[in-house]
Amino acid sequence: MTLFSILINNNFYNEYVKLKQNEMRNAIPNPTRKVTVNFSIDKVKQAIKDYPLFKQKKTYRMFETHETMNFFILETLEFLSLGVYIDVNLNEVSETKTEIAVEVRRKLGAFDEWYEVQYAGDHINNLITGLGQLLEKPNLGETLRAQNVEKEAQLEAEKGKTPVGLAVFVGLAVGFLFLVIILVASA
Repeated sequence: MTLFSILINNNFYNEYVKLKQNEMRNAIPNPTRKVTVNFSIDKVKQAIKDYPLFKQKKTYRMFETHETMNFFILETLEFLSLGVYIDVNLNEVSETKTEIAVEVRRKLGAFDEWYEVQYAGDHINNLITGLGQLLEKPNLGETLRAQNVEKEAQLEAEKGKTPVGLAVFVGLAVGFLFLVIILVASA
């Protein structure tokens, strides 16, 4: 390796370090939104718990629940990313009003591109719209929970059945192993 190539490589390394430092300076703050709704905090809590059952296009999953602190964390995956966490904090304004504070944060790193912030805004809009629909139609949450119980019962019933493909695979593997043992013993 020549001195010239070492200088070039060192220069590239220094430029890379500067670029990485600038990237972190250009990080965009996590998108947030606060909304006040005319529903009690208990109804809003139940709607947030039902929200992962409600959304069918995008898969949201309840990651953590802190009911005593009125704090919920949803998670979802994104294309070419580990995904985001959606923090939902509830504050009781009065007996019939609740403030919902939503913050979207990346699972790894920070938002640094405009399209990532746009996706985060879409998550916030989806959450607010879905919660609105669940709060306006209280029977919708009960229906979704009943459907979920039926789906889980079907999955549980299917677990008890032995898959035929697995049995065939095990049979073929044992047969192949037996054939190898016979060929090795005869050789």
